[in-house]
Amino acid sequence: MKLNNFLKFAVVAAGTLVGVSSCDYLDVVPPEQANLEDAMKTHSAALGFLYSCYNGTQDASVTPTEYQNVFSAAQDEWVLPNEQEASYPAIFAANKNTQTTNLANITWHWGTLYQYIGQCLLFEEQLKTNGRRNEVCQNDQEEAEWLAESRFLRAYYHYQLLRSYGPIPLTTERIPMDSPDSDFPGRSHFDYCVRYICNEFDAAYEDLPMSRESINFGRATKPIAKIMKARLLLLAASPLFNGSFPYPEWKNTKFETPGYGKELVSREYSREKWVEAYNALKEAIDLCEDNGFSLMTEYEAEANVPLSSMNWIPVDFEDDVERDDFLAKVMLNRYIHTTSQSENPEIVWAQRRTHGLLENARMPLKVIQNKNGTWYASSWSVVNPTLNTVFNFYCKDGLLPADSHSDIDFPVKSDWYKAIPVTATGHESMINLVRNREPRFYAWIAFDGGNYLSRLKNGEPLTLDFKLNTAQGHDPAREPKNLASTGFLAMKHVAPVTMISSELVLTKGTDHPVVLARLSELYLSIAEAAAELAKTDDSYVEIALSYLNAIRDRAGVPELDRSMIGRVVNDPATNSPKTMSLVEWVRQERFIELWDEGTRYFDIRRWVAGPEYLGNGVRMGLTGDVENPTFEQFNTPKVINENYTFATRQYLYPVFINEVYKNPQMVQAPGY
Repeated sequence: MKLNNFLKFAVVAAGTLVGVSSCDYLDVVPPEQANLEDAMKTHSAALGFLYSCYNGTQDASVTPTEYQNVFSAAQDEWVLPNEQEASYPAIFAANKNTQTTNLANITWHWGTLYQYIGQCLLFEEQLKTNGRRNEVCQNDQEEAEWLAESRFLRAYYHYQLLRSYGPIPLTTERIPMDSPDSDFPGRSHFDYCVRYICNEFDAAYEDLPMSRESINFGRATKPIAKIMKARLLLLAASPLFNGSFPYPEWKNTKFETPGYGKELVSREYSREKWVEAYNALKEAIDLCEDNGFSLMTEYEAEANVPLSSMNWIPVDFEDDVERDDFLAKVMLNRYIHTTSQSENPEIVWAQRRTHGLLENARMPLKVIQNKNGTWYASSWSVVNPTLNTVFNFYCKDGLLPADSHSDIDFPVKSDWYKAIPVTATGHESMINLVRNREPRFYAWIAFDGGNYLSRLKNGEPLTLDFKLNTAQGHDPAREPKNLASTGFLAMKHVAPVTMISSELVLTKGTDHPVVLARLSELYLSIAEAAAELAKTDDSYVEIALSYLNAIRDRAGVPELDRSMIGRVVNDPATNSPKTMSLVEWVRQERFIELWDEGTRYFDIRRWVAGPEYLGNGVRMGLTGDVENPTFEQFNTPKVINENYTFATRQYLYPVFINEVYKNPQMVQAPGY
């Protein structure tokens, strides 16, 4: 029984538990089934029960890169076409600040995660009773490890709840279904929740193994437990929960947290929280590096995606050596996110997945046509990068497009949307804005006149034309909801070997994982903590720069040095000056390196930066939602949706109203 295929296994008792439908987070465990004991009769059945506890790590509402995830789609990296609103009301409600507390326009993230917590609690109870009676574990060490895995998962699901909803009820044991309302817990103080979850990660760490065989890569390990604790402490140190919470009067009315009373969020800044986060991140990084994890710096070259397939990229090179080095960085950045964990030393935690929605959502329309005139239908073009994304990737010299560029040929803003004067044949519609950019830009962002990967069309390059409805442009007659509405598409997470054949079959090589933790994120997180501490201790500046430059070096971007700290650029999204402090450089690098990995929405919220990045009129795109536009029409910037905005209440996600009605100790998020 393989963990990385654990959506395929069937354990009857365990399977029935997670699938129960409910609208009450207090129903964390459904009534015991008659066949529950079957889940603890044998070693394989009990192991299957344990695997079912991991299902929440693959749930689309939790998995960060799935396009249907509200928290992945309600940020400034990319948007769904406006035509998709009826299909994804919760996503558009988050973008427009029209959420209510009705399930019609919010996601039931809350109840889903509490069900997974309940599944873990039930597993632990059954393992300690029926499991021990039936001797399902091979020895005491295995039982301790299984219990540690379940404990880790409970802490992980609590963390997911905490970063979405802020202070939450802590579910530490099964709640009998006949319990009186007065026994139901309310929200605990945020800092109390953090300490509890940290302690759970620490306790789980003791009995988890240091590593896993490849067949069990998705299961918890000591490094994973350290990483999750460090992420939690980074969240706790961030402005939202460290002195800048916008609703200081929000508190419980009936429920009290030991040591905190009815308070829910601390009102004062604590530098010590950044120290604690920094130390936890350093501990996690050291543990990972001591056990063989490192940034991925090489990939296995394949004959069917040669570097020459990217000679169209509009970058000026001094010689062939510089060109090949640059293009190799482009290809490396494509492989980092599409390579299996066994081949990528950077991945610490991932779940194997089969190809499907993630890739299909990102690929262009009308790649291969059938003999009867129909088109390959499983590519949808609905993950549409914004102009904000294009503005925020670096140029070849490691500076932002809005900065001044003395060492490269990059145009002034008034010429960004004009055609590049000299380009490769067949790529004449590329604009100056996509010229002389950094390798990650060409690895992950597809644009008009450029190629989508290297062999998508039956083994040959597909040069995109978003201006023609007979090509990849808007065709309301055939594809009314699917279009590159911003004039850009995403290529991250789509393997370089991906091909749609003349038989209308999609091939992509080996399955690649959904990455839940990788070393580069840790580097960026410790750089952030160091940058915050550097505000009062200059010795942290070099520490932050060292971790940032490890990422930039791998990406193929010139290093950041002290002279670049404090540069002032005119932010093209807000059309206002922006000082690039060390903290801002860290946030910038985080935007680029972790682009389309599901972190951005939570980063914006924990920085209390919603209006800056998600305010009305900030998110922009090209005019990709018009049928057969001219070159000038298509390359005219526009606000993506006039109703997109951000309000203070969105720093916490609302809870389904029934959860509040049924529990007299619960208070709703402020502003709802």
